Amino acid sequence: MKAFECIDRGGTYHATFAVLPNRVELWTAAFGVESLEALFDMTPDDAAIPVIDAAVARFNSEPETLRPRVAPDDPIGLFGNRQALLKIRAWLAQNGGTITGVVDDEVLA
Repeated sequence: MKAFECIDRGGTYHATFAVLPNRVELWTAAFGVESLEALFDMTPDDAAIPVIDAAVARFNSEPETLRPRVAPDDPIGLFGNRQALLKIRAWLAQNGGTITGVVDDEVLA
C-alpha cells in the first residue's frame, strides 16, 4: 500500500495517511498529476496546503469529471475521498512541517 507521510514542524511527531490502491486513479486525477509518487518530497506545509486545496476544489467544482474514477469497491465515494484529503490538510495546518509521498508503507515502517 502507498501512504503520505507528514512530519511535524519540530521533527518529533509524524502521521501517515494511507492511499488505498483503489483510490490512486481518483487522487491522481484530483491532484492533476500523472503520478502521486512525485507529488510531494519533503514539501513544507506552506507549499503543500495550496496543492491539497486545489485538489479539494476540484472535488467541489468537477465532481462529475472525478466520479467515473471512483472505484466500484470504494465505499466512501467522492465525499469520503474529499474528506480524506481534508484530514491531511488539517494535520499540516495544525502541526506544520513537511509531507512526502506517496511512498510504499513498508518504507515508513
